[in-house]
Amino acid sequence: AVQAQNIFDKDYTKPEATEIWMPIPKIVTPGTATVPPSDAMILFDGKNLNNWIMSKDEQLCQWKLNEGIMIAKLGSGNIKTKQKFGDCQLHVEFILPPDVNRYAPGNAGNSGVYMQERYEIQIYDSYNHEIHTYANGQCGSIYKQSIPMVSADNKPGEWNTYDIYYTA
Repeated sequence: AVQAQNIFDKDYTKPEATEIWMPIPKIVTPGTATVPPSDAMILFDGKNLNNWIMSKDEQLCQWKLNEGIMIAKLGSGNIKTKQKFGDCQLHVEFILPPDVNRYAPGNAGNSGVYMQERYEIQIYDSYNHEIHTYANGQCGSIYKQSIPMVSADNKPGEWNTYDIYYTA
């Protein structure tokens, strides 16, 4: 039989009373600006689209690969990873076309990162604008659910980064 230990039996004036020894955390080499952490799963390495499929029919990704950059193919639809994820950390780099203003209002580089096909972290040209769309539709918002804490997107033609910490 297992006997429960009374928490009042410990002498909390001694350091060992509050030490936890197990489990031992896994060792991970931290990432740098150019190298991902050692435990990262690389979903896009700039060389192929093998980890991606079309959302509508789960066929091979129809988007284009140009000089290490994944480019949305106009009219092809959304893509998703072949793998399913729950809790995760996701690093995303994206760029809106420098000529984004040639598009119709409301389609200014309009895209997003979906988490579990449910929550969209908005990608949209909100750079240095007065509110030209609803606040929970701007870049960095959780689309129509949460307003971004700040407007920190770069102008079209410059790279942006999302580091998303998602709890399913």
